[in-house]
Order: sequence, then structure tokens, then C-alpha cells
Amino acid sequence: MGKFVKLLMAVTVTAFVFGCGDDSDSTSGGGGCDLQDGATKTITAGGTSIEVVFVSAGTFTMGDREIANVWITANGWGEVERQVMLTQGFWISKYPVTQAQYQAVMGENPSFFSGRPNNPVEQVSWFEAVAFAEAVGGRLPTEAEWEFAARGGNKNQGFIYSGSNDLNEVGWFLGNSTQPVGQKKPNELGIYDMSGNVWEWTSDWYENFSTASVTNPTGPNTGSGRVIRGGGWNAETGLCRVSHRTFDAPHSRWSFDGFRVVFAHN
Repeated sequence: MGKFVKLLMAVTVTAFVFGCGDDSDSTSGGGGCDLQDGATKTITAGGTSIEVVFVSAGTFTMGDREIANVWITANGWGEVERQVMLTQGFWISKYPVTQAQYQAVMGENPSFFSGRPNNPVEQVSWFEAVAFAEAVGGRLPTEAEWEFAARGGNKNQGFIYSGSNDLNEVGWFLGNSTQPVGQKKPNELGIYDMSGNVWEWTSDWYENFSTASVTNPTGPNTGSGRVIRGGGWNAETGLCRVSHRTFDAPHSRWSFDGFRVVFAHN
């Protein structure tokens, strides 16, 4: 799909507003000033509809100290605990972006497991994920936003995986392919498939963390890999934990890499 076509689609996206008193495109929970964690609405943009869930601002412990003691020395994955404050709530897509949604917006389906409209789109590079997000008026989540949402936001019950301590309840893993979205249990906020099915691109360049507290982190300005989170259909259980972090080169296109979209709450 040509750059000019993508640009035109981004310009002609159906307008929407996330503001106090705007309830016009809500499916539940409203779009006004009294938004609660887990409120939902549907965004229509770029020729498709995306169900989104509201995650209110909050502070949480990112990472896993016990796992870090084992993994950081061996792999340098930086899974240390640190306090993170997110000062702005946001909307995040309820499911990974599907093949049908990607096809509707971008005019193509790059998936290795193609022909499955309700399965997550995969084999998309970081650049392609960004292009889709921008075309529908959103963006990729930061790594911190992703983990906060995966943990259930302010409703966090401390699960190892997104919504459960039993990965079989919430995620597809160690399988032969992707599966339709939304078939397992959601997490505390009503978000599906944040553990397993496909790894999900975030906006951050990868770096090893310090234990210092941070506010609204966005990662370093440069790097060699963009952070992916959540594990996928090909992953073992430990890689599907909400705290696990790794990265791929932004131009890479694997059959286990997908994404979801965030929209700002203004």
C-alpha cells in the first residue's frame, strides 16, 4: 500500500472526541467526566470499528523482583521492580487488532495465518503497526501503559498473567498458530489476550531499567529494538507473564508479532 494512500486514509479518519460530556460513541460507561476503570466504547475510524476499554491514571509496581534475580544476570532483560506513575488515563483496544480490522484500514493482510478475519493480524513490523494506529487516530501503547493495562490497572489483583495465575484460562501459548481473539477469560478490566496469542508491539525502544521511580516513561530516544510484550502462540508460560519484557528489531515481521492501539483521553 503506497505512502500517499496511507496518508490520505489518515487524513480522512472519522473524527472522534474523548472529552467530558461526549457520550456519542459509547457502548457503555460513557465518555464523560465520570469514566471508571473498565468503561467501554467503540471507535469507528479508517473504515473499521475498534472496541476500547478505559484505563484510568494510577501508580503501580512494574516488573518482578523475584524473576529479575534469576533472569537479569543471564539475559540482561531488565525485569526489575520500579514504581511507575501514569498521570493520564487512556483507552486501549479490547482485543489485539484483527486481520479484518487491518485489512479494512490498510487494504492488505500481511498475516502468515491469513484468511482468519477474527484472529490477530501478525507478521507486521513495528512501522506497519504505527501506520495502522495513526490511520485510526491512535498510537501504540508505551511499555508502561501496556503493562499497567495487562495487570488490570487500578483493579490489579496481582496475577502472574493478564487476568489469572493459570495461563490456560486467559491465553493461547505453545500452540501451532494464532487463535480468534476474545475466546479466553478477560483480565480485571475486561481486556482480552494480553497474555499469549500474539506478542504486542509497544512504542518504546528497549533499555534495561533502573529501580528508580518514574512518571509517564516513554523509553530512550534511540535503540536497536522496540519492546514487545505479552508472549504469543509460540511462547512458553514464563514468557507470557505480565512483567516479561523483550524486543524485536522494528523492521522484523514475524508470525507471532501483533499489536493493539491506544487512544488518548483528553
